[in-house]
Amino acid sequence: MPKQHRLSLNAYAEKVFIIFQKLFADGSIETPPFHQALVNAIVHCFHMPTQVASKEKKALLILELLFFTFTSQFSPKNPFHLADFLQKYALKKSEVKRLLIGILYGLYYGDVELTAHQKQNHRENFHFLMLQLVAEKVSTNTLRGVLRQLSLDQTTSLLCYAFKHYREGSYLTLRQLEELLLKNQLKNISPISQQRLASILFWIKRKYYDLQELLKLLLAESTLDDSLLEKIHKHLENHALAQTHALYALFDPLVNLMVHSPISIYDEIETLKKQMIGPAYQASAAEKEAAERQKEQLTQRFTLYFSHPYSFQAFQDFARLFGLSGYPARLHINEICRPEQRLIEKLTLMQRLFSSPSLLMQTSVDDIQGMFSLILTIILHLEAMQYKPMLYKKGLEQMLSAIPTSGKDLALQPTLPTILTGLDQLVQFINARTEETEEKITLRDYPLIVFDQSKKELYDKNSRYIQQLNRHYKSCIIHVTQEEALGLSQKIKMEWAIRTSRSDGFGFAGARNCVFLLAPVIKRAFAAGKKSMKEILEMKQSELLALFNAAVLGGDTPLTFGGETLFMCDDDMAIPDSNLFSHILYSAELGGLYAFSFGYYTGRNTKYSIKFRNLKHLLTHPRDNFIYTEWTDHPKSVLMSEVVCKPRICLNLPFGHEESHLLTILESNLLSKPSIHLCGTRYPTLQIPTHYFVGLEETLKAFIPHSITIAMVCFLADPGDNFNRCVLPWNDKSMWTAFYSLREVFEKIVDVPTKKEMQKHFWKNMHEFLTSQKQEMIFQQDISDLLNENIKEVLEVFKKQHALSRHEKDSLDKIEEIYRFYHQDAVYLKELGERVVAEIKACCTPENWYESCIDAQIDMSKLIDQVKETMETQYAIRIVDYPLTENFYLLMQVIGAAQFNAHVDRTLRPPFGSVTPISS
Repeated sequence: MPKQHRLSLNAYAEKVFIIFQKLFADGSIETPPFHQALVNAIVHCFHMPTQVASKEKKALLILELLFFTFTSQFSPKNPFHLADFLQKYALKKSEVKRLLIGILYGLYYGDVELTAHQKQNHRENFHFLMLQLVAEKVSTNTLRGVLRQLSLDQTTSLLCYAFKHYREGSYLTLRQLEELLLKNQLKNISPISQQRLASILFWIKRKYYDLQELLKLLLAESTLDDSLLEKIHKHLENHALAQTHALYALFDPLVNLMVHSPISIYDEIETLKKQMIGPAYQASAAEKEAAERQKEQLTQRFTLYFSHPYSFQAFQDFARLFGLSGYPARLHINEICRPEQRLIEKLTLMQRLFSSPSLLMQTSVDDIQGMFSLILTIILHLEAMQYKPMLYKKGLEQMLSAIPTSGKDLALQPTLPTILTGLDQLVQFINARTEETEEKITLRDYPLIVFDQSKKELYDKNSRYIQQLNRHYKSCIIHVTQEEALGLSQKIKMEWAIRTSRSDGFGFAGARNCVFLLAPVIKRAFAAGKKSMKEILEMKQSELLALFNAAVLGGDTPLTFGGETLFMCDDDMAIPDSNLFSHILYSAELGGLYAFSFGYYTGRNTKYSIKFRNLKHLLTHPRDNFIYTEWTDHPKSVLMSEVVCKPRICLNLPFGHEESHLLTILESNLLSKPSIHLCGTRYPTLQIPTHYFVGLEETLKAFIPHSITIAMVCFLADPGDNFNRCVLPWNDKSMWTAFYSLREVFEKIVDVPTKKEMQKHFWKNMHEFLTSQKQEMIFQQDISDLLNENIKEVLEVFKKQHALSRHEKDSLDKIEEIYRFYHQDAVYLKELGERVVAEIKACCTPENWYESCIDAQIDMSKLIDQVKETMETQYAIRIVDYPLTENFYLLMQVIGAAQFNAHVDRTLRPPFGSVTPISS
């Protein structure tokens, strides 16, 4: 600290208190200026000279007074005391530090929102927010100890709060709470109330009980006891039952309206024509016949529904499984339909629409098709529930679940337990409807494969957790090491698609390719009696190649023309139970269709908001630094984080944007609820942040190359054709329905015209990157920022405006070092591109070189390598040590030099290439 008078603890606390009083007296806390004022106030408090030496003690005092001042506004008789809270729950010192770090970053970057508690009530008070944050920072045992201290009233309120304000702490809290309730381990709550709370939690999670209804009932009561909880439980059950009756009553009239809609539209048009033309108008017999044909076609589509009645019990089974709200995630019915709307409300809107031909004619064809798809999918599940439960068993036998992971403690991730819970519910459903003479099934018959690239210590920890899950669920999770995955890939000659990085690890595409290319082989080997990876790796190469040919390339039975059906999830997705039923029935219906079905997600928005910030922006707009981990309640496409598909391929590139490397028939599963993406805030974790930039060096080293490389892929390759510059010909929309298997995709990839077209488009994009003065694309802006930003000037201005402590200067120095490193990385990237292009031009016609070079018989791969090696020698560097330049180099080799196509070509040679494709 500067040599100033250091305040005593009491004097310091008084000044901090005054700062926060003034902060909250100045105006609304909902405005962006307030957030910046809050950040400035916290930083200022850290920088006031004081006799308090410990940053942790200082942080605790600042947050104590901040929360006390804030909550005193609306709860003057019972303000929140952070110190009392921590003392009450007896958190460990290390847990307190993690909590303080998380809260401070949350306040700096907007994840801890005070606005949600400005109008606090006794069911949504600050205490419950803190409990959620605690759940994210403490051990399972500590969390259980905290939950055991709560009363019935507090536990019920926490349950509601966790669902309403969902975040990672909600999942962790509700998971532990459910387990404690089921085991009757909450000492302050009677056994009967624990049973009722467990039931309420389960049905709220399923969205069968209405959360808003529960909140309304709780707000009407000052406190809760056993008798009131009993009444609330009965009310919620009756409320759900009433909605189910309404659904049952509405469904048949709605189906009839939909089937009759062509006639209704025809009649409406005829009425309008008569009004406009008058008595001379004569109806067209052809148009009437067309309307009748359309009605007949719709009647055929609804044959299943009209063939036999569906009982109320079937509708109740459906409602109790899928819930009464939360789906479909996207459906437009002439007005905005929100996911949280009740299903009965959405179907009522549909009924109003199909009852009005004039409104129906104003609705887009896509929206109408979406409504038909929703109703037909519901009918399919009603059919399975009442008449054909073995459809679910058929889907279970056909669908293989697989999860790629790396460096994650799986016990803290939601995907495995939520998938197993859904599959367990499915097995129970099937067994309950199986004849007594038939054998019951268990999850042991249906392997779930986890490809785990974690280091040994973490892998072993994950292995112990997987063994616990296998015992609890009677499941068969096959835990595959990185070495085992590589070993299998070598035996089937696909190592090139798995080991995509020149450094350690498989990269994004390699992890996906483990699921696409290796999981089906493991499943077939398991079905043949192999019970471990050791046994599978001991199989003859010819046997494994035969399995790969049938299960991955596709085509040994009518149901597997496209290969095995895969269900892939990322490790940080919380999957609703009903999604497993939905995916499995989709798998049963999919058969050999080479399609791709995705759902939606809410939660952390890391899939769509990744953007590099230059140093000036990073320092002057702190909230933007972690905007990519902000929470979203608006459902977005989940891409490959939860997908049902046939085996696919990602280019052998280790970085992101791998989801779009192969596009085929895309289908949105309307009975798939949004999963919840729970990847965490990704804030730094090591030190108390006395300033918002402190610790960012932890995250920038990985984030800068990740974000810029994604922008690089969008510019140079654009695999999803989002910017009309796609270089992958097999991703043209005209090709989406052209493939019946991965083998046919491969045959398109190795086609000479395809290869040439790919290279031409890639080098044309490269030409634009190196010559265009415009900066319309993010990649161009990012490289320009790295090359041209005056880092020294930015830092000098910032340091003049902010008094910084020694450790803050150290952190800023490290951030400066990172930006200077990536400035140099960008210099090498651009020079590598310019040198490669200059060498290519020397071998072909310089004008339109990106076209003429394709037929110039250039060994492009060798040329690129020679240029790279020349630069490495000249500058005494290794390109692999510079992430941006390395990724740029890989793109040039894999796409520009068509290494990907060459690898695929070798894959198609015998024994694979000798097999005739099914579609032929």
